Amino acid sequence: MNCVQTATLLLISTYSLACVALPQYDVVYGQVGGAASFNCEQWGDYLNWYFGNTSEETATLIYNKHALGPIKETPEWKDRIHVSDISLKIKKIQDSDFGYFKCEQFQSTQQPKTKIYHLMRVTLSDPPSVFINDMLTLNCDVETNDPMPKIRWIPPDSVTDQRAKYVAQLKGPELSFRDPTWKDNGVWTCLLKYDSKKTNATATVRVLDLSPPLSKTVYTSVSPSSSLILPCSLSSAIEWATVMDKGLQGGEWNFRPWPSHNNSPNNSTKIASLSLGPPVKWETPSNLNFDGSLLHQIPVGNLSLVKKGVGAEDRGTYICVHTFHSQ
Repeated sequence: MNCVQTATLLLISTYSLACVALPQYDVVYGQVGGAASFNCEQWGDYLNWYFGNTSEETATLIYNKHALGPIKETPEWKDRIHVSDISLKIKKIQDSDFGYFKCEQFQSTQQPKTKIYHLMRVTLSDPPSVFINDMLTLNCDVETNDPMPKIRWIPPDSVTDQRAKYVAQLKGPELSFRDPTWKDNGVWTCLLKYDSKKTNATATVRVLDLSPPLSKTVYTSVSPSSSLILPCSLSSAIEWATVMDKGLQGGEWNFRPWPSHNNSPNNSTKIASLSLGPPVKWETPSNLNFDGSLLHQIPVGNLSLVKKGVGAEDRGTYICVHTFHSQ
């Protein structure tokens, strides 16, 4: 009989698992060129503000304050930050500012208290100039690893009630609608709401449209020395190069005398034609004494004509027309 003895060798390794808490931070959103604020609670006699690219490496001191000493600010931040009590506000945010800001307060006999903020980017760029029959689209792009902020759109005060109602019901990061008009010109705002905080991002919309005249009736005296201004202008101050790029095909002023028994467009007489140049200019018959020089004055887009010397025969309807290539 063979007796066999067996043994089992157990190799047991032991490990220690340590949990390291990552620094906690509050998110604040900002737009390049805009402003952002970081609020700390008052504590201690010393205050430092730091900046870094990660929450663990907020190593660059940008502001230092001591109860008995002078305030010190890092030169490259000096003209762009403002500290009220202990809260920090950044003006004219730059691309390089998106990162982590740490508020550090301490007293000589106690451990410092810190709070970290993460400045994250919200982008709302000015869209290209659009025609009155184009599609206008704005995108409010939010950089986030956290839950998406609530978004609300705020239009300029000049928009129609119908447009305002449509915009009020939008809740997402994209705004889009067709057939914008001159009333849609101006600053559009993307309002972000998050953690009891708010951030505005803005974009300026420019619509290629003719502005309506301040009044449809123009009064003047009949005299060789009087003048008549016929108002017409683009609804946005857009450079002529941009207007040409959008496909300007031509323009003209037409006149329909009053009184008249025939109000059809065929009863109108062309009194000025827009030459695309360069330079862009009004061409008018010399015997009519119309001056189109306002075209080259500031602001750009003044298409008005001036009539020098007014007679009874100048009574009537004046029509400003501009045409563009369809795109």
